[in-house]
Amino acid sequence: MNERPTETVEASTGPGHDGAGVGSHTVLYLLARGVPGLMAFLAIPLFTSLLEPGEYALYAVAMTSIGTANSLLFEWIRWSIVRCMPVDEFGRRSFVSTVVRLWLGVSTLVVVTAAVALAVPQVRPVGQVLALAVAVLLAQSMFEIVTEVLRADLRPWHFMVLHVIRASSFVGLGYLLLRLGAGWTGPLIAVAVGMTIACAAGWRRTRITTGPPIDRARTVEMFAYGVPISVTVALAGLIFLTDRLLVALLIGNDAAGIYSVAFDFTTQTVTLLMVAVSMAAFPIAVRELETRGADAARRPMAVNASLLLAIGVPAAIGAGVLAPGIAAVFFAPAYAASAGIIPLIALGALLAGLKAYHFDTALQFSRRTVQQVWIVLGALLANGGLNLLLIPALGLTGAALASVLTFLGALLFTAWWGRRHFRLPFPLRETAIVVLAGTVMGCALVPFRESTGVLVLAVQVTAGVLVYGIVLVALNFLGVRGLLRRALGADHA
Repeated sequence: MNERPTETVEASTGPGHDGAGVGSHTVLYLLARGVPGLMAFLAIPLFTSLLEPGEYALYAVAMTSIGTANSLLFEWIRWSIVRCMPVDEFGRRSFVSTVVRLWLGVSTLVVVTAAVALAVPQVRPVGQVLALAVAVLLAQSMFEIVTEVLRADLRPWHFMVLHVIRASSFVGLGYLLLRLGAGWTGPLIAVAVGMTIACAAGWRRTRITTGPPIDRARTVEMFAYGVPISVTVALAGLIFLTDRLLVALLIGNDAAGIYSVAFDFTTQTVTLLMVAVSMAAFPIAVRELETRGADAARRPMAVNASLLLAIGVPAAIGAGVLAPGIAAVFFAPAYAASAGIIPLIALGALLAGLKAYHFDTALQFSRRTVQQVWIVLGALLANGGLNLLLIPALGLTGAALASVLTFLGALLFTAWWGRRHFRLPFPLRETAIVVLAGTVMGCALVPFRESTGVLVLAVQVTAGVLVYGIVLVALNFLGVRGLLRRALGADHA
């Protein structure tokens, strides 16, 4: 039986290694999420070339609805894994067995409910779509549980392999099915197949078993911790779904497709990078909290905040400035209008990422996750009202602006409320450096904003990264100059 990687845990959580541990794990998770993420990005230009905006809107609404259902029904199990899984081998085996049994129980409930629904005559015309949605839901929920166990075990490379399998099927098989005339359901079939294969491949690595009986005390702990987060994520999914449904209702399906493409691509770009930081920092901070206390947990969270800003700010600024080139290169001509709303969507994605991957953790560390529900419920209601007010007046821009205002309000309230229970660090010096570096980068790119083309966009992105990196090094962000000197010294040695 494989042992847990204790040497990695010690290296990343020991005294004086918080920044290095989070930094090294962030690099690994950037690869683990970045490689399959880049593959998934190929899906948008491929799929938009074969789907009309109205068809893409149906696909986007279906995926968002499945994601929301997954959040409501299964995410409480997944969210509990990193926070509640014991470190000792016996406790881990019992915990993972409990996780699997809980998944089987919820899955049985989902299948029975779907079967009853299919017996209703009014539902039968959409029976095939409902059955496919259930298959995707079950595959996605188990895939996320398997990969979360790998993350809790600090196995980023195995985590990456499963995501590559998923992304490969989604892009390759999805494109093939579209070419064969499967329509907007083709990508749904492809992603279900990919996640099923990935789960089968990752089962042995996670040492998942149904051996020990269900641990009732652990189940109560998981339920109390995970359900509020699950409801919170589901409500956040409803915010995204509300945008698309109201755009479709007030403007039309084609407009909803254009909005969905811009939203999916931009939020995936910004969030993909930010989630890698959180996936590295949060497990380390949890272990510090459990073994050394709150002050020790704050050290990796300070690095978390700095790295979230260092990655999210330039991604949002770059996406906003280079929006015309992004739309021209990645989207079909029918989606050209998406360029006008990418800057606002990028800003909203940055705010949502900072809230979810940093400020929300104050309530998670203090086990007051139920309070997240009320914050996001307020954001959902505010978002609906803002959309109804702004979409008729400003069109797609109004929908994007509503998201920015919603997530700004939710972030500020979460930051203020969370400090009552767990004071999270937010380093001002690093924030100022990142904002300055991002501003310099944006100003350097603005004169070339309207230039488009694959090669032009590649040069723009490369130049932006270089300018941004030079400013960070010049201002010694997170002591990067010392790291570079040590690295160069090691090479010369």
